[in-house]
Amino acid sequence: MFGGKLDVVLVKGSCGAVQVNSSDTGGIVNVDSYHPPLDIALNILSNTINENIKPSNFDSASDWNFNKANFSLLYEMMAAADWDCIFNSSDVQSATTKFYEILYNIFDLCVPKKNRLVSNRKRYPVWFSFDIIKDVNRKIKLHKEWKRTNNQNVYKAFSNLRLQLKRRIESAYNAYIAAVEDGIKSNPKKFWNHISSLRNKGGFEPTVTYKGCSLSGTKAAEAFANYFASMFLPNSPKLDFNNIPSTPLPCDGHINISCFTLSQVESGINKLKPLSSVGPDKVPSYILKGCKEIVAPVLSYIFNLALKTGIYPEQWKISKVTPIPKTSNKTLVEEYRPIAVLSCAAKLFENIAHKEIYAQPQVTTYTCREYLG
Repeated sequence: MFGGKLDVVLVKGSCGAVQVNSSDTGGIVNVDSYHPPLDIALNILSNTINENIKPSNFDSASDWNFNKANFSLLYEMMAAADWDCIFNSSDVQSATTKFYEILYNIFDLCVPKKNRLVSNRKRYPVWFSFDIIKDVNRKIKLHKEWKRTNNQNVYKAFSNLRLQLKRRIESAYNAYIAAVEDGIKSNPKKFWNHISSLRNKGGFEPTVTYKGCSLSGTKAAEAFANYFASMFLPNSPKLDFNNIPSTPLPCDGHINISCFTLSQVESGINKLKPLSSVGPDKVPSYILKGCKEIVAPVLSYIFNLALKTGIYPEQWKISKVTPIPKTSNKTLVEEYRPIAVLSCAAKLFENIAHKEIYAQPQVTTYTCREYLG
């Protein structure tokens, strides 16, 4: 007004364009030329923009909830499946693709998908039962109704339900803690999950620092990817088998693994940890263990086809990388190391191959510089 600023309009940075104009609408008092009535128009964003990215370790098409699977039907369908298309294949990539197609089709029929809600709904503690959560929501509705109507009967119902919930929640928590303590030996994973839940502060977007810059969201994920990639060779190593290093090796220096036997594959499946993390192929190890007699011959054929052709399936070259802090400083990207989780079948192949290689009498401690592991 008159070239100066006397009245200030404060808005949040998340608001859109703001327009301030003098109002022509008359009031009950005379208009002050220095402080006229203002018409303020602004756009309020309903959802603030953030850089949260969807987790890369699941796909909605293969996001199965195995906790609610019909395992009886699953094993029955696995036994009745036609695996001949794999045994008749001479291409390892094609055989592996068909293997997963059969598995995934069975999973779609026997395992429900997880219900991942995009909206930010309230998360309740793990010891809250379904009835407790239901009554908590009912208590919230009663409280709103009482505030709106000031009805004493509604308040009495709200007060009684609140008192009951306090007692039930306390009882449920004590029962949960007792179960965790009693199961430390038999189920240590439940104990450590409880410890992790106490450490998890959730509800915010973590911020990390990389090369002096503070990053979050997609930029933080890219920083981890760039840092982990810098640990590897920039180009694929050229392995020339005709130019063997001059390091003397006993015997002829050749490692002979012509094939994996069926008993080796079955033994390897038995040694898989049933509760290990699921790899990129989304197949839990306990599925292979439960169907060992069915999948062992199929995997044995694919493994031997890979050894015969010298081609490793593309699906098994993919791993799920998780950053693990090396020190107590969890804000620096450089203080993390990558942990790669392989697919279950890839892990099985690696375990059998590792055992076979080190069972060779001519294996020495020599490792070529192109090897990283």
